[in-house]
Amino acid sequence: MKAVFEPTGTHWHKRPGALVGKVKVRVDLFPDPIENPVLFAVHNVDQPAREYTPEELADESLRALVPTHKKLSPCQGHFLSVDPDITPGQLRKLIRQTFDANTLRILADALAREDGGRTVHLAMKGKKGRGARVRSFDQSECDSLNERLKGVEVVVSGRD
Repeated sequence: MKAVFEPTGTHWHKRPGALVGKVKVRVDLFPDPIENPVLFAVHNVDQPAREYTPEELADESLRALVPTHKKLSPCQGHFLSVDPDITPGQLRKLIRQTFDANTLRILADALAREDGGRTVHLAMKGKKGRGARVRSFDQSECDSLNERLKGVEVVVSGRD
């Protein structure tokens, strides 16, 4: 699988009434076509090349004429607590620790089943990262963190 930093998920997570919170980043997992072809097939979906017109939305035969392309959707998104000054290298290391071979095998098995949601939850429950609590995290800090981590990708494998 490939783990990819997703900047739209970066936020300051603070419980209501609390004075401090944790900075969280989102990491999306994308299935590998060789390692898990079934999961890859499920998440490699057809997307229309453009928005449908109202006529096409109303008529399936017209919709079928619109060109499509394949788009790989993530099979799992996960939030990790991080320090606001985390480096790309530190995030890569945290991703490898979070998505170790055993965890990936559990996830691949659970995600392939319709009833696997509980198993996914249990597998990821203790894998939240170790970011320190901070008193604030404003939009400029969020933008700076996203810029710094932009493009972080890690190939993680369910094989030992």
